Amino acid sequence: MLFDPSPQTGGRFGASTLIADLNLDGHGDLIVGAPGKNVGTVGGAGQVYIRPGPISGTPTTWLTITEPAATGGPQIDGQFGFRLATGDFNADGYPDLAVTAIGATIDPGYFTGFEQGQVIVLFGPFDYSSPAIFLGVAVGLTEPNDKRINAPPGPGDRFGYRLAVGDPDVDDRDDLIIGAPFSDVPKPVSGTWFLAGEAYCFFGDMFTPFSRLEYIPHPDTNGDTIGPEDDCLWGLDIVVGNFKDNPDFPGPDVVIAAYNKDYPPPNGYLNQGEFFVYLDWRVTGSFDPARSVYLTYDRPCVECRQGADCGWEMTAGRFDGDNFDDLLVGAPRGFTGGIHSNLGEAILYPGGPQMGQYNPNNFWFVAPEVSIDIYDRFGSGLALLDQDGDGLKDEVIAAGPWFDADPPAAPLRGEGRAWLIQSFGAMNPDSSRVPTQWSAIADPTPEDNTGNPGWGWANVEIGKLNGNTREDAVIGNPSATYLLFENAGEVRVIIW
Repeated sequence: MLFDPSPQTGGRFGASTLIADLNLDGHGDLIVGAPGKNVGTVGGAGQVYIRPGPISGTPTTWLTITEPAATGGPQIDGQFGFRLATGDFNADGYPDLAVTAIGATIDPGYFTGFEQGQVIVLFGPFDYSSPAIFLGVAVGLTEPNDKRINAPPGPGDRFGYRLAVGDPDVDDRDDLIIGAPFSDVPKPVSGTWFLAGEAYCFFGDMFTPFSRLEYIPHPDTNGDTIGPEDDCLWGLDIVVGNFKDNPDFPGPDVVIAAYNKDYPPPNGYLNQGEFFVYLDWRVTGSFDPARSVYLTYDRPCVECRQGADCGWEMTAGRFDGDNFDDLLVGAPRGFTGGIHSNLGEAILYPGGPQMGQYNPNNFWFVAPEVSIDIYDRFGSGLALLDQDGDGLKDEVIAAGPWFDADPPAAPLRGEGRAWLIQSFGAMNPDSSRVPTQWSAIADPTPEDNTGNPGWGWANVEIGKLNGNTREDAVIGNPSATYLLFENAGEVRVIIW
């Protein structure tokens, strides 16, 4: 277990985690966000910690980064460190670090301006012996002006709530895809879809990275609307992978979720959730909705779909050993029958030519253990990983942050749990597969989280920390109490 070296109440250490070799010494480094940390007298400004690799034992040194003055410096409730991502955005051979400050105020003159959000990119090289830590420049990315009324981003948009990195235009420069799921979207003529959400791709470039950007439109879904709708939260999660390659136009595909989207009539499932795979950017030179694959919660159990929140969490990797990435999606409020409302499920959508809503190889599964409580929300945190070093991401880590291991009379409630699932049984007639080999990953310092998410809520991240062929895992719990500091946060590192 790792804890904030200078814990504070509400610091939320572990709200974001990342494994990356920032200083190119051959060892994976652990990067941890604490977006609630006070910086001096600036409350809730947020910090990012780096633990240089290799990781072993209790760290004696944490490096600290606060928001640079070049992008505005620490702001009250700026939440610097809410999300983390890495890539080489200027193709200079050095990793760069993208950090979200979703509470940043960009234009205080537009209403109140709070929580417009900003993504700060720290360009490498990184030198851990230098007081500056990163030796390149710092650039702040903000949400573009409203397309119809040319107004600045609205308060509460939280630009940067999700980050993903890939190279959809295949120019050997990483691009940064950014979600603003709480953004309002203007209708074509007049009016607004409230909290419909937006997403953008900021393209990398050798000389002027991020000078080119593209708005990623909501696709039409079965003709019910032109795409957006109130409260659908488009852009709440984003992943990149090679799901359905066109051999003439190879390149990554981008998946964007609207987990709160209603499924259209005649079914009318509220908050079922949906997501779209944007294919082959190079075919048209844009994110073309006409070239997207529409996916949603395709469980045969009709009553399971209402309020499932499918798309809350997504991850990608080569699970089945073919040449395509597969998509694993959480539906943490999925209903599995009986009394188990909100028990939660996860669904695997295999990549390949048949990827789509009715691929017969799609399958769903639930947690290998069932809590006495009915609100486990399994699938809130997910990762595909190569735990055994065989070259396939055919193991799963999945978390149920409201899992209750104790009977109702016990002192602890809702402490949460994660599981490493190493194999599944054969496909059942209802398209489910049962985990057959698994092990529980419990919080070694559990505490009562009645009414709040516990272990595994924030994130499950994968990477190599000790140099062998196996991938390791990091699980954050920003709501944990440490040294009597409530919500100080904690991180568990699991090395195989």
